[in-house]
Amino acid sequence: VWWTLFLLFTCKCGQVNHARSTQQQIKKALWMSRVGSSLAYLFCAAGIAYTVRFFIVYDYDVHRDANSVVANITVGDGGRSAVKQSIEDYIGGLVLSRLLGYATAWLLTFFVYFNPLISWGTPDPSKPQTGIGDLIGLGQWR
Repeated sequence: VWWTLFLLFTCKCGQVNHARSTQQQIKKALWMSRVGSSLAYLFCAAGIAYTVRFFIVYDYDVHRDANSVVANITVGDGGRSAVKQSIEDYIGGLVLSRLLGYATAWLLTFFVYFNPLISWGTPDPSKPQTGIGDLIGLGQWR
């Protein structure tokens, strides 16, 4: 999601050199930049609207006992059942998932992209890259 929004907001196809471009190219680039930004703003607004809607329609009626959350099973449309969950449990799972995602990103950065212990592949960029070591890219900082 972040990368999509970044590309829509920056919209490289909407950036031209004004000193070397014609007025038609500048107008086209401006139009493309505005379309990209408009789509990005639309996606952001939809995400905010979905989040607000979630907190408005979320069923906060959860029964708790002394040890754990008791899930209420209600019959929804079409005979499907839904499990109610407390908002604290939902937010806790959300925060834990985000922390695990951040930890995974940092560990990938250190152990794959910038691995100071192992470098596998052709170290000379002027030589052709052959073999599985070049495809994996272990220790890409070299």
